[in-house]
Amino acid sequence: MSVGQWLFIGMMALILIYAFYQMGKAGLDFYKNYPYYKSTFSRLKNFEKHCFKSGLSLFFIVVFLKNSDYAQDYIFQVLGEISTALAGGMFLTGVIAFIRELHITQNNT
Repeated sequence: MSVGQWLFIGMMALILIYAFYQMGKAGLDFYKNYPYYKSTFSRLKNFEKHCFKSGLSLFFIVVFLKNSDYAQDYIFQVLGEISTALAGGMFLTGVIAFIRELHITQNNT
């Protein structure tokens, strides 16, 4: 292997290590603030909680739908695209409501 290939592999390894470091740092921050996030999530309205959970659940259903034996049939392709859009919208509604509630809580303290 040439020097350029070794440099490329080294740079990719550094980027990967840095990405894992950032994910670990974010995970530790989430772990430290988990009680705060949990209390904020409990203050959400039921509709917003259900949107968040249903959106996440639909993403898993979409994966199974698109990888099924019937994925080439037109109706299942349409259902897959509709489910993807619906899951994204519902999940995003829940996330935005959660962030809004975090913002309101932060401004009140």
